[in-house]
Amino acid sequence: MKLITDNPMKEATLPKREQKQSENFFSVKELHEFLEIVKAEELYKNFALFRLLAYSGLRKGELYFLRWSDIDFERQLLSVNKNLGRINGRAVEKSTKNKFSVRQILLDAETISILQEWKHISRKEKGQLTTVTPLVDNDYIFTFVDREGQIQPLYQDYINSVLKRVVNNHNLKKITPHGFRHTHATLMIEIGIDPVNAAKRLGHASSQMTLDTYSHATEAGGEQTIKKFADYLKSTGD
Repeated sequence: MKLITDNPMKEATLPKREQKQSENFFSVKELHEFLEIVKAEELYKNFALFRLLAYSGLRKGELYFLRWSDIDFERQLLSVNKNLGRINGRAVEKSTKNKFSVRQILLDAETISILQEWKHISRKEKGQLTTVTPLVDNDYIFTFVDREGQIQPLYQDYINSVLKRVVNNHNLKKITPHGFRHTHATLMIEIGIDPVNAAKRLGHASSQMTLDTYSHATEAGGEQTIKKFADYLKSTGD
């Protein structure tokens, strides 16, 4: 109403929301143990799926929507530009969570090799199905065959079901599928990867968001960070 010339609330200090520490992630040892079990006991598809989740930091919906054309095997780059949603159980294409989620992720050589092996196996499996066309680059990376014999992107609870089975059968630490993203982020911070690069890899809007979400990792990573720093100074000074 323009009855006052100054805003009396501008000096107010808003309370900060308390950040609760999450235990929804694996340690390095726990992650290796989980992946070894999946590799030995599950379909190779499941091994490739969880390996990619853990080594990329993808959201579950981003992983579900990936197509073979999104992987540049030669440059070891993964392009993330879409999300998979569901309407009445039917898979639909959605935009990413935000504009920062559209990104390219560099993958390690072993993960690339595992994905290449899964592509080879997938092509072989599809070739045995008379109702579908041979594997093409526009196909989804991870799929299942529905009751009509049609190939579909993974259903919503696929990862949850496999994860629950493995965890329960081997009495492992309980985490959710999103916990693999937490694991990726936590371990990046623990080994001293700078928050800016970590945020870009995760598709966060800012490095502060990464630090706020995964602040529990900074203490654990302190010892490794200073060791890397000291080792670097020593090597360059010699």
